[in-house]
Amino acid sequence: MKFKESVLAHRLLDGLEGIEIGGSAHNRFGLKTRNVDYCGEMTTIFKQEEIKVCGEALPVDIVAPGDQLPLDDNSVDFVISSHVMEHFPDPIKTLKEWYRVVRPGGYIYVIAPHKERTFDRERPRSTLAELIERHETGNGPDPDVAHCSIWITEDFVELVQWLGWPLVAVQDTDDKVGNGFAVVIGVQKDGAAMLVGASNAVDASGAATQAPAIHARAHLSMTFVMGPTQQIRTGGAACILEYARRFKARGHEVSLTTWPKFLWPQDAPFPGFDSDIPVYYDATARRESLPYHFLNKIPRDYLGEMRFFLAYMHLVTPAIPRADLIIAANWDGIIPAWQSGKGKPVHFPQHYDEVFFAQDSQPSAGLQGNPLIKMLCRNTFQMPVYRIANSTWLAGEFRRRFGETVPAVQHGIDTTQFHLRPKLSAQDGIIRVVTYCRPEKWKGFQDAVPAMAELMRRYPNKIEWHVYGFAHPVFGPDNPLAPYQFHGALGHEELSRLYAQSDIVLCPSWYESFPLPPIEAMACGTSVITTPYGTEDYAIDGHTAIVVRPRVVADFIVALDGLVRLPELRDRLARNGRAIAESLTWDKAVSAREELLWRIHRNQMPTSGLQGFDTGIMDGYGNSFDRLSAEIGAKEGELLQGADHKQYLVESGRLRHVVNPSALGLQSAPTRALDLLSLLRSEHGPDITSTANYYGLRA
Repeated sequence: MKFKESVLAHRLLDGLEGIEIGGSAHNRFGLKTRNVDYCGEMTTIFKQEEIKVCGEALPVDIVAPGDQLPLDDNSVDFVISSHVMEHFPDPIKTLKEWYRVVRPGGYIYVIAPHKERTFDRERPRSTLAELIERHETGNGPDPDVAHCSIWITEDFVELVQWLGWPLVAVQDTDDKVGNGFAVVIGVQKDGAAMLVGASNAVDASGAATQAPAIHARAHLSMTFVMGPTQQIRTGGAACILEYARRFKARGHEVSLTTWPKFLWPQDAPFPGFDSDIPVYYDATARRESLPYHFLNKIPRDYLGEMRFFLAYMHLVTPAIPRADLIIAANWDGIIPAWQSGKGKPVHFPQHYDEVFFAQDSQPSAGLQGNPLIKMLCRNTFQMPVYRIANSTWLAGEFRRRFGETVPAVQHGIDTTQFHLRPKLSAQDGIIRVVTYCRPEKWKGFQDAVPAMAELMRRYPNKIEWHVYGFAHPVFGPDNPLAPYQFHGALGHEELSRLYAQSDIVLCPSWYESFPLPPIEAMACGTSVITTPYGTEDYAIDGHTAIVVRPRVVADFIVALDGLVRLPELRDRLARNGRAIAESLTWDKAVSAREELLWRIHRNQMPTSGLQGFDTGIMDGYGNSFDRLSAEIGAKEGELLQGADHKQYLVESGRLRHVVNPSALGLQSAPTRALDLLSLLRSEHGPDITSTANYYGLRA
């Protein structure tokens, strides 16, 4: 018996030369490789098993341990392995060794067993903190006893992201043996482009796709659809504008699209944004165009509020310019980006936005207390658009809730802006704790108050609490439990100084997605206490932070008390936190997203299509009624010739009319015929809104 070869591996690596670690005859990749094994004899238990399974054993070309390769730096195009990585006690060392020998632009291709699909299902998963400890101490499990590491897909992705390396493709179920997962890492050194073998079309599902030519243009055109902001920007809005600025600096054609002027909180949509990036908005829209009479009714008019919100969302659609990519920065921009037909819709989610909605529906909650709008928010996450999450947690939520595989790219942190300064406690012995405040319950400020009250009780006159952000409606600065100094909204310079001069930053949010306060504090050399959801990419419990359970005040108290009592623990967390902050550079973040955007533009990145619209009701042949257009047998990214003599691209569950296919690197001939019935069904069926010149190209 021999296992099938991997479609994904062939599409990435055909035409390249590499090495396989621990290759076997019954599990060949069919690539141009030399086999590396720790023993060249054919009498080992593994080689005897090969012969037993398929009647032969794969010869060994290089006799060496897989984590100590006798090869020069940058000497091979790729390293590939299947069901080998789990045998190395120190996988970080192993991956770094493989990275060393791969040429710039090459690949590391790893298939590893998935915990839930192998005999390891009863064993605990190997955490990132454990792997880091093995690497730092040199102490690891015995590989002769059992698998050294146990992973699910997200665990290994987290490891790669901690290393700061770009992910080229991820298969939750590998397309070779099928009981593992596949992760492909891009080896980028000195900004080199990725190597291209026989075909540069990559579909992370392993399905065959048309391979467009390498892009002829050196830049993309893109517009970011986002709401107007205040002068002081933090969180997702600040990060989106930073991406826009840096993409423009790399030569891309970048613009911003926002809501009409009467909705701006200040005179400019993004006050203080120092860039000449053009901003588009509908200058003809007036306040009277919104049905305000549906708001503030008693009892509430939920349907009326929904009509108001839909009208509000539609105000941005006319302003969207034609571009290669229409990038929605928030959930309320997803439908306008998708509906516009001006370019390929992409979503840069900053959070699982459904959590922003109030848990009660009192009028004081405003539109975020409307359950209909909350459901609309949830449903936009099932729209057929491409997504790039900002954290492993958020990508996992898309997988858990909607079965969608979403790549994650963490934001960068500017460690020249957030940097080390002397601690004031070294002068006066006062321990300073910093917390960000917002009035929403899920931000957890109300949970921090009793914890700080207990800390102040234990250490009278030794604790100062500094709070910045927004005023809290219940616990003000002079509250009797835990009074604090309130700093209001702070710019980056003032915030950096507050973090760096303090000793502890307490982040009590119930859930976040790559929140900035913890990582900014780490960059400033300050110890951090944080909750786990959304911080997993940098908050490693006991290494870079103390990770506590959300809403468990007792956990906050124990962590705070420990950091007050143990200055050496504060110093260790601060030192390690600064190191991980230095690894999260903006150049890495922009490069990773830039590569994914190119892949989206070239139709090399899979999408869930109409998965969110599918009822799952089947006909007699087992086909979903919602996907009858699949009878045309078209693949994602395929160019078809319609019965109307026009050419259509199969894209995100729609047919897209393409005026100039060659400009997209697509071969206009020969193309398969699209019969009139399928064309009509696609245009008017549930999965198509209209034919559109998807990329905004003109004849």
